Amino acid sequence: MNFLSELVPGARQLRTPLAVGFLWLLVAWINAPRIPDHIRHSLLVGRAIRDASDLTPVLLVFAVSFGAYLLGLVFEILDEAIVKILVVALPPVLLVTLLLLLIGLWPITLPIAIIITSAAIWRRRHQRQLIPELMQRLISIALPLMDYAYWLWGVAQRVWSAARPRKIN
Repeated sequence: MNFLSELVPGARQLRTPLAVGFLWLLVAWINAPRIPDHIRHSLLVGRAIRDASDLTPVLLVFAVSFGAYLLGLVFEILDEAIVKILVVALPPVLLVTLLLLLIGLWPITLPIAIIITSAAIWRRRHQRQLIPELMQRLISIALPLMDYAYWLWGVAQRVWSAARPRKIN
């Protein structure tokens, strides 16, 4: 029972890359007819097929599983890199896209924004809740922007201030 309890955490670390690798192998198998002929009939692919035909079915399953595991590890590393790039790049891209849409469609968006804003201000003014409502909206807009600016400042500090302070004796 102790051996099994030590084996389970290792199986958890093996599961994700193996599943990702098998999914990519499935995608490759489905798209195999679309691969150009000069790649399908290359020397490397032909040799791999000949070598695979010499293996027993059990060894072939182990070889394909090991290849799927290695493929899954590669795609896990790529996935982490892509996610980090998207976390940095997506907010400014979305902001610029939104601004370009607003600028490009200003004859439509400006009157709609004015109508919505004036109706909200008129309603809140009669309920005597205008200032707290506007302050809440400004805070709701400013906090994510401040958080993003703080994150960018931290990245810039890590990149540009690599020097370590030294004490002079």
